[in-house]
Parts: sequence; structure tokens; C-alpha cells
Amino acid sequence: MRNLIRRLERLERPAGGCQDQVLVIVSGGLLALDDDRCVEILREAGFIREGPGIRVVDLLLSVPPGLDAQELERFLREHGDVL
Repeated sequence: MRNLIRRLERLERPAGGCQDQVLVIVSGGLLALDDDRCVEILREAGFIREGPGIRVVDLLLSVPPGLDAQELERFLREHGDVL
């Protein structure tokens, strides 16, 4: 998956350099926190790097079901590298 993302980043980057970031979020919408807050937590924890490129965050398959807001935040901070 990472190789695919790197190749897409190269294709999407124009010769002059692009400063846009595309963030693809895969989510079922059944989490205790909304997608924007989950992404914010992942950014704060350093799992989503800044700068141009394409990032994929899979909240649908990677997050255990039934977590409350505090448990979800803790999970994202501890296991954000697998998303």
C-alpha cells in the first residue's frame, strides 16, 4: 500500500512542486469521535506528516468496535501507525 501511495504522490506532483495534501479517510461513521477529531489526534501524535502528498487513514478496519471517546483517543495515540 505504501508503494502505491508513493507512486501516486509522484504522479500527482507537478514539476514546480505541489503544496496540496490529499487525505483519504476510510470510515464507517460509527466511532465515538467524528472523523475530523480522529485525524486531528493522529496529526498531534505525529502519525500524519505535513506537506504535499496523498495520505490514507483507515478507521473502518483498523479501529476495534465499541470504544468510547477516551478509549478511542488512547487507541489512536498508541496505535496510529497501523492506520
